[in-house]
Amino acid sequence: MHLVRSLSLATESICNRLLPASRISLPAGPVILYLGRAGMSRTAEDAMKALLMGGLLAALCAGCGGGGDSGCTQGATQKCLCIGGSEGVQVCKEGGNAWGPCEGCPGVDAVPEDGAVVGDAQVFADLAPGNDVGADSSCEPQCEGKECGDDGCGGFCGTCGSGWTCDGGTCQCPNMVCGDSCCAAAELCVEGACCLPACAGKECGDDGCGGSCGTCEGEFLCLDGKCGCEFAQCQDKCCAQGQTCFQDGCCDPQCEGKECGDDGCGGLCNGCLDIVYDDGKTETAYGYSSEPDQKPDRIACVVRFDLPVADMKLARGTAGWMWGLYNLQIPFDLGYVKGSDMECEEVPDGAWYKAWCKFTPDKVVSIASKLLPVEPYKPMGKDVLGDVALAEKTIYMVTLFDIVKTEEDDGYPIYVCPIDTSGNGGGSFMMSQHLDGPATIIDGPSFEQKDKNVGVIPFRIRVELPE
Repeated sequence: MHLVRSLSLATESICNRLLPASRISLPAGPVILYLGRAGMSRTAEDAMKALLMGGLLAALCAGCGGGGDSGCTQGATQKCLCIGGSEGVQVCKEGGNAWGPCEGCPGVDAVPEDGAVVGDAQVFADLAPGNDVGADSSCEPQCEGKECGDDGCGGFCGTCGSGWTCDGGTCQCPNMVCGDSCCAAAELCVEGACCLPACAGKECGDDGCGGSCGTCEGEFLCLDGKCGCEFAQCQDKCCAQGQTCFQDGCCDPQCEGKECGDDGCGGLCNGCLDIVYDDGKTETAYGYSSEPDQKPDRIACVVRFDLPVADMKLARGTAGWMWGLYNLQIPFDLGYVKGSDMECEEVPDGAWYKAWCKFTPDKVVSIASKLLPVEPYKPMGKDVLGDVALAEKTIYMVTLFDIVKTEEDDGYPIYVCPIDTSGNGGGSFMMSQHLDGPATIIDGPSFEQKDKNVGVIPFRIRVELPE
């Protein structure tokens, strides 16, 4: 059976609304309308409602014109339907002429009184299935000493609040009583109110109920529910302000008086580093005294740099140019080759150079072109170099220029790539650009001792950490 609507209007009220001059007397209590029509469409359902309701009202009003008023027994209780479908309890009003509001409904103080209008709907009391609609009004509720449970007349002696259960007519709390409340199993009683500790995702700090979610050991602090350090953390220790973690210990950077360079703790002072491959005293140079067999059209001076990290910014560069470039003001192109694009081969023992390396012109990442050599060791800044990011930790700086003959030269210029005796030339190369079959390549040996000429191309760069 599907409950369509229940009516709790006194007979007199119904007749007065439909036929004001009529009177009808029926037994007190609600009248319930049921429809049994599983699967009926909404249109058919509405039609059936109208038909049955019309027939019911006609039957009710057929006896209008006599009888007396009917009501309920003062103090009697009955079950009623809360908004949302749960059950509540109604008590018959003083005088026995009407039922009071539906009380004990979850989340609300009381359902409006029987017959009240809420929005477009009219509220009526409802008996749950199984109650005796025509119960004898002379039944005396048995509620002495009971605060909840059945009253013996189809009603209730009362209901228990949220969390409480009715056991033998008494409201019992299965967990902890806190003030007038019954706390849930995981709740605590704090200052007369139930409180649920909030420690999900936290390993330390306040639980919101006056307790703790945990404590931190040693030097660690509780920061936003997690144990950690206010500044740098090094293994199981917290470093002081300004210190960094280096080689499993807290380290004080040494940058006083330094503009750039290693800070002694694995970092850089002011985020920049100067790499110097010479002492500023160019001793000699390496080049050709006669036309080589490859017949090169360009020469490349190449220097290898190993950087702390990839993507460092090139801030400035300087070179100790020799007569072959600076004095003759021979234009050059500046760029770099990534370490992964440089092909190097070891050489047999006894060779005067350490390695033979090569690359193709398309591997050169351009920085600037058609530059003229400035005074030796005079810096070229970002105004000349632009915004350059060096893509890998190992890069090869390249100055590539045309071979220019002078009137005094019978062959090729002697001084091409200057070197310095202060260092090892294993990362310095003089390379020629020439044809190798159909392909153009740039190759040559790294410098090593030959006739006391040992060193590196005097080239210096300043790099900055990426942002």
